[in-house]
Amino acid sequence: MKRILYLLPLLLALAGCDKESNDVYAGNFGLSVREVYCNVAGYVSPLGKIGLYLDIGTTEPFGHTGYYIEKSVSQNGNTLTIWLGNVIDRGKGGFWVVAPIHTHVELPENITRLIVKSKGRTDQYNLSTLSTLTQVIPVGANSFSSFGHEYYFRRPENTFALISGTYTTNQYLHDEFVSQLLKTIPTLKETEFATDGLRPDSYILPWPEVSDGHYVNFPTRFFTYANPADFDKAGDVLKDFTLNKIASAEEGVTFSLSNFNDKDYYSWMILQGKQ
Repeated sequence: MKRILYLLPLLLALAGCDKESNDVYAGNFGLSVREVYCNVAGYVSPLGKIGLYLDIGTTEPFGHTGYYIEKSVSQNGNTLTIWLGNVIDRGKGGFWVVAPIHTHVELPENITRLIVKSKGRTDQYNLSTLSTLTQVIPVGANSFSSFGHEYYFRRPENTFALISGTYTTNQYLHDEFVSQLLKTIPTLKETEFATDGLRPDSYILPWPEVSDGHYVNFPTRFFTYANPADFDKAGDVLKDFTLNKIASAEEGVTFSLSNFNDKDYYSWMILQGKQ
């Protein structure tokens, strides 16, 4: 009897978070700009071509992943218009998770005006997309949608990010790995994003600015390389370093390399024999 009583509040909470099928969603939407290389997570970028996309999500949670946002898209010259409608239940179930529902729209680089419509409401934005970033500026006051940032930096070609974290007693592993990386591949050049003069909350980088979840979280470091083989060499350096250094270190040490076209090397996957 007690077990049933314990479960009841959880079931009621899930029921309260779950929307009705085909709900006429009149809430707000969060927008962001993303760039992906291949076919992942609902994006349809042709394999081998970097694609720029708008990520659109409800600001209210739904009870499972079986929903999608009804939408239509039209382009007239440099203007992209998106109409957002109901939140539809596919009727095929989904994972039970309380989270917003997302959809994606391809963003051509020549778009300078974005119009978003939903339930008689209209928001407009001026867009400017360069090779380095996309800038978004609202036109007037927003009524139901918003971008989290003004500047969305893009992934420079032939660039990778080193994301790492350690335990308090082995922070030296970070500098030791960077030293080994530059010694093995002398053509690597460390680089930074041009964020000088920008408010920290006004921009977002295509990779995390700092690692997360470790006793010591290091700022992400970025490197450019001459050709694809150099990134594979960097992956070999990480494999060797993982097996000879990280494997014998205390738990909580992770290193990863992620390049501009979604190719990754992870120390924890190397330890599991999966890379």
